[in-house]
Amino acid sequence: MGHTLRISALAAGFVLFPCAAPASPQAPPHSGEEVRTVAGLDQAAASGASPAFKFFLDFYISRPLPLYRSQTVEATGLGPRLRWWGNIRLASAPRQANIPIRGLSPELATQAASLKLNELAQSGEFLTGPEYRLTEFDTFLHNFNNHSDQAFSKVSLHLIAGFGAIGQTSPKDSIQFFKVPPESTPLYNRLVSRHPAVAGHQTVGFSLDDRDRFLRQFFVGFRLRTHYFDSAGAPLSRPPANLDITLGQNEANSGGRLAGAVFRLEAFYPLPISQNGVLYLFGMANLRPSRATSTDPLLLELQNEPIRHNSTVFVTIPQSSRDSYRIGFGVDLLRLISASVGGKR
Repeated sequence: MGHTLRISALAAGFVLFPCAAPASPQAPPHSGEEVRTVAGLDQAAASGASPAFKFFLDFYISRPLPLYRSQTVEATGLGPRLRWWGNIRLASAPRQANIPIRGLSPELATQAASLKLNELAQSGEFLTGPEYRLTEFDTFLHNFNNHSDQAFSKVSLHLIAGFGAIGQTSPKDSIQFFKVPPESTPLYNRLVSRHPAVAGHQTVGFSLDDRDRFLRQFFVGFRLRTHYFDSAGAPLSRPPANLDITLGQNEANSGGRLAGAVFRLEAFYPLPISQNGVLYLFGMANLRPSRATSTDPLLLELQNEPIRHNSTVFVTIPQSSRDSYRIGFGVDLLRLISASVGGKR
């Protein structure tokens, strides 16, 4: 069974890990489990909000469900049409990422190595569902910008469905303190009109509500996959590139409730950057197909001085209903661990 190992997010062009040798021409078609283990860094934000940088681990598996025999399994080299996939993602608390591009490789490696396990798993998300290959298209020639030997690709179209949940950050970790502006200013009046409890205080702390359920989500749609083969027709160790276009609902983008549709666009691409190195790029966006709402912003000053609790008020804010995005890059976690154990950079 051919296993594909893949990862998504640490460094571009800095630490390179050798790819496994391609399967021999006598290898069976790529019909077994596909496994991805990713470690990396991403940037995520909601519309109109400041971006946050996080280290993360990503575990993905796709397993064939051979419920019936098909002549196309051997003919296409892509395995059974029906599969079941699952994805678990763990992320750290937001980190400072003001690192020069030239120092990206060593600095990221140093910061990632300094993370404790309890600091890494500050939030989590899981998704799972069925995937059915509808059709496959012609084979095309690729040279990957002369970074690898001659290779071929085959594109397939899949019908997918997914459901899962997102673990919300605790209110204690999400709280931010701001100075209350002077009472004679329009900003103070606007702040008090939205949050009357702020009146008469010097500091306000905003935090998410204390929710007793995960944020649920589900979707259905299409997935385009690009599979890579060598000149003998054997699958390469490079994982397939994916583009998902789906429609569903997500409580993380609808105020904590399953209300209204959410478009989900997600892409993954394994970019060869040398003969033996691959960088994994990805991006995701959740978009609500509804009319935008605009309000005057509350441009408050962060409170960096010690908090005096007798002059501080705490305000709970609801789950966001804004569009959101996530982009990042990474490397194979298992190769990263193997290189660390072997003393390689």
